[in-house]
Amino acid sequence: MDRALIQSGVVFEYEQSDNWINKGLFRLKDNFYHSYSSRGIHLENSSEYHLVVQNHFISIEDFLNKYNLSLGSEIVDIFEQIEDYYSYILKPDGFLPTIGDSSRKKINNKNKKYTSLLDLDAGIAILQSKNNSNPKRSTWMSFVCGYSTLTHKHLDDLSITLFYNGDDIFVDSGKHSYGSSPARGYVRSAKAHNTIVINDKNYKLPKPKIAKDKITITDYASNQIYYFVKGRNFAYEGVSIERSLIFFKPDVCIILDRIMNGQSQKVSQIFNLGPSTSVIQKDINHTIIKAPNSHIHIEQLNGADELVVHKGNKDKPYAVISEQFSKLTETHQLEYIVNGDKVFFLTVIRMGKDNDRVSNIQFDTMSNILALEVDGKSISIVM
Repeated sequence: MDRALIQSGVVFEYEQSDNWINKGLFRLKDNFYHSYSSRGIHLENSSEYHLVVQNHFISIEDFLNKYNLSLGSEIVDIFEQIEDYYSYILKPDGFLPTIGDSSRKKINNKNKKYTSLLDLDAGIAILQSKNNSNPKRSTWMSFVCGYSTLTHKHLDDLSITLFYNGDDIFVDSGKHSYGSSPARGYVRSAKAHNTIVINDKNYKLPKPKIAKDKITITDYASNQIYYFVKGRNFAYEGVSIERSLIFFKPDVCIILDRIMNGQSQKVSQIFNLGPSTSVIQKDINHTIIKAPNSHIHIEQLNGADELVVHKGNKDKPYAVISEQFSKLTETHQLEYIVNGDKVFFLTVIRMGKDNDRVSNIQFDTMSNILALEVDGKSISIVM
């Protein structure tokens, strides 16, 4: 609409032509600044829509240049930041993660970076560790918590995804379609994401202006040994959920989930597996899953009441993902269940077949200190 308004002002020599042009430019610039974070990440909660809107603004600038107009150097200079986001958000195999309303899409980017990224406005952290001998088999994790707009937003707060050794281990659900179909309802739901779910229900997303008081990334740290990120989701009525994640580079992840209920309720910790990943040992305290190139061990150090392995069902959408528009792929979902009013999961994810790098793990609930040994060295971390 704004482009049409500007073109009308250029082509037709009316008294108000300059006003049309200025009006169109003002609205385009205003839209741009509302669309991106200060790091140049598109705020509509989707890696694919970052690409769509980037192409949109590039085409607008090209259009304006034909008439000796421009969005201005302040905006055009941010184009480089927008492009740089792919260096982080792309998985090591070159595919965008299916976060929010995103399909599985490969992008040619030769400047892949393997450091971390944090953006509180976009509500995302990227944690990585490079495999120097084979970069495509590097470790890549995402952590989603928070938002600045409800557009394309899923109930995915506190959710993670994991890519390791060339394999999708834990995945997001994708968009499937728009509208109100059962499949669309499922892929947007909390249970379709790798997070904490209360009583098998969804939570209500607060308006963005008040969301940061309830749903946000609260802490972040980075050093040579590990990445640490922590977030909270207080959007379930009468329930507070906090998730702390420590990624010991390159192949161990520890998750501490703390849930405070006003009453005893069912609490589920969900892991949605990649389509090529299967369960080979079903045990509450030690589950083993296998991907084409790797084994993953999931240990529940605080135990759980029950482990349910859900098999994919397209007819009544469950344990499915959507990598392409309007198509479902069946996979498996792990659901660890605890009933209580004060619940915590202490979960260790070991990547690789015989991975004992991290040992003697102990968590003190009074001091909130996690004590452990990493490669023989003792470490204490306040969670």
